[in-house]
Amino acid sequence: MNMHAKIGSAARQRLKAGERRRFTADELLAMEEQGILGLDENLELLDGEIVAMAPKSNRHEDVRAEICDWLSNQSPRNFKVAQEPPLRLSDFWEPEPDVLLFPRAMRVHEVRGPWALLVIEVAVTSLSVDLTIKAPAYAAHA
Repeated sequence: MNMHAKIGSAARQRLKAGERRRFTADELLAMEEQGILGLDENLELLDGEIVAMAPKSNRHEDVRAEICDWLSNQSPRNFKVAQEPPLRLSDFWEPEPDVLLFPRAMRVHEVRGPWALLVIEVAVTSLSVDLTIKAPAYAAHA
């Protein structure tokens, strides 16, 4: 299937001046597969908008690693911990939380909002986005 077939249906809608075009998670994936967006660009889909994530600091990485280590050691065996996985909440929401706890029987790419047992965002420079945009989205899709 070509890129236009994957991305095309919503893109064919006519936008009025000043309107924003919302993308879906499938369209974002198609753009990555076609090389329109680089896999190394650190992007999230937040309410249909493609948003660049801030670069991670050493402090951020250290805190995330400690949380993952602690959770891995403390969680019952029927849970798994993933670092920075895409979490599909809906067609228009696919953030990448820093830490995700989910049932071991699932693969990380299968996890959707209701199956996310714990979602953690490590906020060094992203506190306002994490609290005002992401936290309500996680709660709404639980």
